Amino acid sequence: MLNQLQCSYCRLTYRDHSVSLEAIVAVPPTGITDVSGWITKHFEEVRHLTHWLNGKLTLDVGHDRPAVQIWLEVPYPSCVLPETPA
Repeated sequence: MLNQLQCSYCRLTYRDHSVSLEAIVAVPPTGITDVSGWITKHFEEVRHLTHWLNGKLTLDVGHDRPAVQIWLEVPYPSCVLPETPA
């Protein structure tokens, strides 16, 4: 999806109990009069999936230029390896 929207920045971060994705997507300069509607159209399925996975999704519209900053975080169980006997 980010590739189709010509994502200009993307970073995937692994933490102990979660994975997060940060991305910036430019809003197309022509034909978009309702940026909020454009965001809903492109991110509604991601919002539902994130909710189902008990994650967090934040979508912020840039003020100085028409871009959407995306922050997505989903938890995952930690993988604890058994201790090796000494």
